[in-house]
Amino acid sequence: MQAQIHSEPTSRYNEVGRVVFSEGLPGFETLRNFELVYIPETSFLGLMSLEEEHVGFILTSPWNWIEDYEIDIPESVCHSLELSTEEDVQVLAVVTLQNPVEASTMNLIAPLVINLKTRSASQVVLSHPVFTTREPLRRGGEAKDAGLD
Repeated sequence: MQAQIHSEPTSRYNEVGRVVFSEGLPGFETLRNFELVYIPETSFLGLMSLEEEHVGFILTSPWNWIEDYEIDIPESVCHSLELSTEEDVQVLAVVTLQNPVEASTMNLIAPLVINLKTRSASQVVLSHPVFTTREPLRRGGEAKDAGLD
């Protein structure tokens, strides 16, 4: 079963809590346990390592910025994360914050895929020629409020 994700609700972020990356993250393979933290009044979340206190990432839902973002989650990932329905899936992009915030980017080639029921997660490298690893947060001149001002 290959899952194609078109859009998703964003109100469930604070319900995720702890997530486990069974294979770690690229560059952080030994770190597997993370806490997903909702950052109030912003479009961002924090992914904080529970094993190494100085390791963390800023995340966002790609759909907060690009309405037509679409990914195909490989069947192997659906199987390993035990994804059975689209409602079980949360897709998030890693953000590289810049100063000014308007220069920040997100990685849409390697999103994080989370099973909201089991809290298992994986970073999936996609073959998607439309998007990049440094996709601007403000696309097409339409600025969405990031809540960091």
